[in-house]
Amino acid sequence: MADPVEVTTKIKHKPLDYLVPGKRIKMEVVVKDKQKIHTVRCYFKAKGEADFIFAGMQAQGQNTYTALLPAPTDQAGSIEYVVLTVNQANQVIKTQTFTTDVRPGEKVPDWQTDRSDDPITLGTELAQAPSDLTGFSDAINIDVVESSARFGLVAGGLYSASSAAAGAGAAVGTAGATGAAAATTATVVAGAGLSTVATVGIVAAGAAAIGGTVAATSSGGGSGGDSASSDCVELEGTWVLVEEFSGCSGVSATAYIYLTAADGVISSTYASGETINGNTCELESIASDDSDGLLGISECATQSEFEETLDSDEQLISYSSSQIVSQETDSGGTWTYTATKSSSD
Repeated sequence: MADPVEVTTKIKHKPLDYLVPGKRIKMEVVVKDKQKIHTVRCYFKAKGEADFIFAGMQAQGQNTYTALLPAPTDQAGSIEYVVLTVNQANQVIKTQTFTTDVRPGEKVPDWQTDRSDDPITLGTELAQAPSDLTGFSDAINIDVVESSARFGLVAGGLYSASSAAAGAGAAVGTAGATGAAAATTATVVAGAGLSTVATVGIVAAGAAAIGGTVAATSSGGGSGGDSASSDCVELEGTWVLVEEFSGCSGVSATAYIYLTAADGVISSTYASGETINGNTCELESIASDDSDGLLGISECATQSEFEETLDSDEQLISYSSSQIVSQETDSGGTWTYTATKSSSD
């Protein structure tokens, strides 16, 4: 295994607040890297689907990259997306997964536009392009990219195990296929000179260092502004927790965490919903006291305070007033926990 390398990629993105069906999605990110960036992509899918597909993002002025994604349908529910970059040093960097709800009947947001007859060209790293794109309805063309450009297989976590195995041989060889699973915890040298070095957490002016020194910033929600990672997050209220496990592709569990504060600290907690059984990949009821570890934490907690409540093998990926993401890895795979603050709070 290669020695860890410094990661200098900085990604700035405003996560989309919501989407409406029938309108194309305008995606925008700002990427800076002293190594110079040669590829930026937005991988996306309807939540619940096994495999991502991607749109290439084009440079628009200094450090800004944009892409047009197809229009979601009424039945999409929510859309998941990831930004991936490759620099001149062949470092493959990806953000955490963002989830945005599709809300029929809402006002069309600034980040969506009308469909047209001009097809959107998308890409896949699988051996064959899918015959349709579940959750989307638009004019699209899907190209199968050449093996040397299958960066998503190098990064890992974007395809089901069977799909990744089928595509990995043509993409980066055995090293890339076996390295994908370790990409979030170590530097992995893959074929074709590619190095998977980190998963970048988009946090509030903070850094998520996984297998390297990572710099990442965020502007918060679709209309929010910058805030420092040392700022506290108001924990009281309802959080929607989505749990995913790399060993159970396509399976996710949803729970609700209710936090109540008194005298400046969290005084009571309650959890309801489901969790994933990693052995059987079946959903099970979550214990009502699974959030008791937050008892006594400051009502407005800093990132360092929140990290003290995590298990020893759990790592905080991002921490903001709207979303908290953490991961833990065991012998069976990687667990990802994404908690999103309820908009009603």
